[in-house]
Amino acid sequence: MSTSWGASIESFHLRRSPAEREPLWIENVMEWIGADHRDTALWENSQIKWGHRNISDYTVSLANNTYVVSHINTETLPAPKMKHRDIIVDNWKAAGGELASLRKIAVTFITNHEAYECIENADPNSPGWRALITGNPFLEGQKKMLREYRQEFNRARIERVTVAAHEKSDMIDMYLFNLVTHLVRPSGNSQDDDPEPEPEPEQSPPISTHDYFHQQFPQGTWFSDWNNRHY
Repeated sequence: MSTSWGASIESFHLRRSPAEREPLWIENVMEWIGADHRDTALWENSQIKWGHRNISDYTVSLANNTYVVSHINTETLPAPKMKHRDIIVDNWKAAGGELASLRKIAVTFITNHEAYECIENADPNSPGWRALITGNPFLEGQKKMLREYRQEFNRARIERVTVAAHEKSDMIDMYLFNLVTHLVRPSGNSQDDDPEPEPEPEQSPPISTHDYFHQQFPQGTWFSDWNNRHY
């Protein structure tokens, strides 16, 4: 287990507060997760800061059993760093949720050229596709989280992963995609302890982004960095 297992963000000198602005992508996320409750009042937008530095922006919807990451970067934190998976756990509990009720975890606007190309080419044999499923730090962190909090998650595992890709915009030199992890629990009184299978990927068509960033994303918008290895 990580050194931050079960810890609060405050114990790592982080503080939680309402987000400074509403996320502009929330309608997209509702589509990706198949949200039953779309009233924005049911989506709580928050941020995590260390001093004046923004560490994470996230959204919790208890009504939709969903946690959404719009930005995470712990690189600027001093050692020992709190793992992002433990930040998720503490944020969910702080919002009044129980881990047994968390069913969907979305990570938006991830930057990785190789993984994007494998989605665009729809080639499941490409190195990028294998990296998306087996070397993805966000999924690897979520798997660790499910193992380390196994009882609280009621033995949840990753059932499938939905991938939504954005075409490269003329306004920004980045390839972006989004992940939604769908969790499932054993049915009935099953005590199945078999190893967790690799999640099945789902693909969404690329979303056109011509003028998308220019129109919707103000300067200073944060992205989730694939290369941030402190999940």
